[in-house]
Amino acid sequence: MVVTGAKSQRLHEEVVCSGGLIRNGRFSRLSVTQLEELTKASTPTMPGMDVLDPLLESWPNVEDSIVRAVEVRSRDRMRYLENTLQRRRDKEIEDRCIVELKAKVKRGGIVGAFSNVKNLFV
Repeated sequence: MVVTGAKSQRLHEEVVCSGGLIRNGRFSRLSVTQLEELTKASTPTMPGMDVLDPLLESWPNVEDSIVRAVEVRSRDRMRYLENTLQRRRDKEIEDRCIVELKAKVKRGGIVGAFSNVKNLFV
């Protein structure tokens, strides 16, 4: 997955892991935690034909489900990244406002800004 900015510059890039189990010709998605555990336990070896042949045979029946699983996982990850960026943006705005407010208080300029506030509650 590649996230780009307004001017098409790359902001973030990662490989999104998605997968599941094929049993009796049907695909079922695994959770992120299950996938992480399997990835940690895996080895970089090619499975034998006794494993590959049944996969190739069942592919036409499970292809759409596998593609949907990858799409769903990508959307979930993108939503997480969007929320993370939104929280960071909100925090930066809040921090900037606090810095500006402190600077105004130090300069004495904030007193005038609050002089009319008490009139709102009378």
